[in-house]
Amino acid sequence: MAIDIREIELTDEQKRRIAELAEETGRSWKEVLDEQLPDVARLTPYGSYKDRYIRDREKRIAYFRAWAARRKSYNPNFDDSRDSIYPDRS
Repeated sequence: MAIDIREIELTDEQKRRIAELAEETGRSWKEVLDEQLPDVARLTPYGSYKDRYIRDREKRIAYFRAWAARRKSYNPNFDDSRDSIYPDRS
């Protein structure tokens, strides 16, 4: 089912919220809206049939890290972020 983009309309309240967020962050409304909309690649779970064809090592690692960064902790009482697990090696 294809959606006709001419049918997409925003209410005044939605436009106001986008404008306020853009003003708060100091970015254009287009940047704010692009950030809030999910990217198709982000919706595809890691390990799908398309991912096995990522042959370039750097792209595969970048894809995996982006996938891992989107995952939320299942235990809100435990900080399992990468920074808390691995000490700074500066």
